[in-house]
Amino acid sequence: MASESIERITRARILGFTEENVKSFFDILRAELVKIKFNPARIFNVDETDIIAVQTKNVQVICTKEKQAVYKMPSGERGKLNTIVTCMSAVGQYIPPIIVYPRKKQDLRLMKGAPPGAIPEFHPTGWIQSDLFCKWMKHFGTFVQPKAEDQVLLILDGHYYTVRTECSH
Repeated sequence: MASESIERITRARILGFTEENVKSFFDILRAELVKIKFNPARIFNVDETDIIAVQTKNVQVICTKEKQAVYKMPSGERGKLNTIVTCMSAVGQYIPPIIVYPRKKQDLRLMKGAPPGAIPEFHPTGWIQSDLFCKWMKHFGTFVQPKAEDQVLLILDGHYYTVRTECSH
C-alpha cells in the first residue's frame, strides 16, 4: 500500500475527456502535421499555469544579539494568483514566458529572477486576458518566424478558444 495525493481536476475537464474528443483531436493533429511535414522543430505547445504564492511558515534569520524581535512586512501579493504562459517545441526550443502579476500598476522589481526574455504584464486579477495573450502570440512569432513555406503548429488548450480569431493577423 502507498499513500498518494489526490490531484484535483475540474468537472469540465473530466467531462471533456471523451473517446470522441480524443479521436477528433488526433485527427486534426495528424492533418496539421502533414502540412508542416512532421518537423518537430516547428511543433509547439503553449499552456498557462496559475501560481498562488503564500508564505506558509516563519523564516529563520540571523541578526545581532541586541535585536529582540525581527519583523517582516507581508508582500501585497500574498495569496494572489499569478499566471505564467509557457511554450516549448517538440525538440525543446523554449519561448520566454509572459508572467501576469495581480496588480494595477507596473512593478518591474517582481521580474527579479525571471527567465531571460520573459514579458512582465499586470492585471488586477493576475489572469491572462485576450489582449495579453495576443501580445504573447506576437512575442511567439518573433521567436519562431513562421512563413507560408515554413509553417508552425501551435497547440493550444481550450482556455484560448475565445482569442484564436482576435490574434490572427
